Amino acid sequence: MPAIRIYEDHADTGAGGPDTDQTLMDLADNVRHLQSLGADIVRYDLASEPAAFTQGEIVRMFMQHIGSKGLPLTTVDGITVGTGTYPNRQQLLTFAGLDKATQE
Repeated sequence: MPAIRIYEDHADTGAGGPDTDQTLMDLADNVRHLQSLGADIVRYDLASEPAAFTQGEIVRMFMQHIGSKGLPLTTVDGITVGTGTYPNRQQLLTFAGLDKATQE
């Protein structure tokens, strides 16, 4: 199964108001849903897991050239599939190869 990784800035904690709060709540729900379907999906937070932002070449280059202002960064099997916004449930299902799975 594809490895989905979402790299986030610690500033994305909901401080942007109710829309940000809802976006992060939706993302958390979507990640849990995909994990329940067996997806390999992990979120990394810059503040609490900075080492994750230096381990892969794609993420390291992204941070060097664009920086945290470009986060969130979403990768699938080490390939960038999205920057600047969080993927929605359908996108995550597609990335995981589960787009035909029953959605709640």
